[in-house]
Amino acid sequence: MVVVDHGRAFDFLTWYTPLTIAVPMVEKHTSTMLRGATPWILKRPGTCSTVHFKRLELEKIGSLPIDPIKLTHSFPSMKPGNSAAIDDISIANSLGLMKEVPRAPTVPGQPARSIYGTPMFMISRLDDIVSD
Repeated sequence: MVVVDHGRAFDFLTWYTPLTIAVPMVEKHTSTMLRGATPWILKRPGTCSTVHFKRLELEKIGSLPIDPIKLTHSFPSMKPGNSAAIDDISIANSLGLMKEVPRAPTVPGQPARSIYGTPMFMISRLDDIVSD
């Protein structure tokens, strides 16, 4: 997962928007290795308290410079996670894998369709949103 956006509702309740790899990986990767992984799916924002971070066994492996203009171009309908923070919806709800992954759209900012017909916003690679 790469956190591509974060914020605070009412300057207090934190939320994070994850971008996840669409296919499972067998081994733990470095941030450099993740840049070559493909495709990536924008997930719904959620909260992640320190306790929940430990329970989920999340681990920071690095950071990437996200370009806000590229991010907005790739995900024009991305919204802040204020409602997730207010309702205390965990980021864990967004981290599951899919049984079938649609192909990434060829036009940035256009959704792919999942097997259920729900629009999904994807990018082919992290370089689509990372600063040069």
